[in-house]
Amino acid sequence: MTVENYARNKQMLLDNMKQSVYEFELDTPTYFNDKLVYIVDANVKEAIQRFIFSAKFYIRADDYAIVQLDFDGKDKVSLIQPSGIPASLKLKILEYKATYVFKSFNDRMYMHYLNNYVIYNWLDSKSGKLINNNEENSQAIIQNINFLPNGKSTLHRPANRKLAAIPLIPYDSAYWLNNDMVKQIPYDPKISSDLEKKGVDLEKQFTANSRK
Repeated sequence: MTVENYARNKQMLLDNMKQSVYEFELDTPTYFNDKLVYIVDANVKEAIQRFIFSAKFYIRADDYAIVQLDFDGKDKVSLIQPSGIPASLKLKILEYKATYVFKSFNDRMYMHYLNNYVIYNWLDSKSGKLINNNEENSQAIIQNINFLPNGKSTLHRPANRKLAAIPLIPYDSAYWLNNDMVKQIPYDPKISSDLEKKGVDLEKQFTANSRK
């Protein structure tokens, strides 16, 4: 979903934020941390048929910094072909909402909090048959920022295993154990205990529910 994800594809966000696509309306100003904040609604014009989010910008009045971005895609449900997805698959987005909150650090704005909620179906592009349905509600709070010496992230995924192909491949425990991106992203152990509440080991759950 890289192309349709404004958190990853910021250039698309900038390209889309133009009057030929959106109608902009100034909402009632408010205050964040005792600072005056303008609220700008960006609503997709009815003539635009492709899937694009409506957006709400919270802009700090004293320096025009964006302190929050809200996206809502529920009014633009669509069947799309995201970048990097095999031609045999189609993605149908049923609902998408996202919130990004930014804070100042060393006189620059960085993401402090994000929440993505999305419901979507994977369909066979020829028959239209449902292959898989997914619901995601992910949140993250960024408390500390560390600058890498070379300015590049050390997170990566193996070139021969694209995440876009995951719906088509069987569960492979060795792949996930050795995936650098997975290993470097810490998670709360409570997640595992929550998923194992029914008394079934996670390894058995993944194996039983993967594509044969």
